Amino acid sequence: MKTHATYLGIDISKTTLHLGTSEKFVKEFSNTATGHRQLIERSLKLETPRVVLEASGGHERRVCEALQDADGRTPGATASGSAGHSSDINATN
Repeated sequence: MKTHATYLGIDISKTTLHLGTSEKFVKEFSNTATGHRQLIERSLKLETPRVVLEASGGHERRVCEALQDADGRTPGATASGSAGHSSDINATN
């Protein structure tokens, strides 16, 4: 059986992270270590989640590092090809 990725977008500000799919807003998290953990836990509930981040003047670095720690992958390009990051989250971690 072929699995399909679930694409999640994160809108990033200095203090908040807004998680959404192409269909809806999912939840707001704080841009802190606790908020990063909560975002990752929420994302792991989805089948084959793929997260796309915007480049946000450096405010994306900590959440990107948290996603990489949960995933072990290297940053890539966002769907728009800008200087953001993307990450698969491996649910077996």
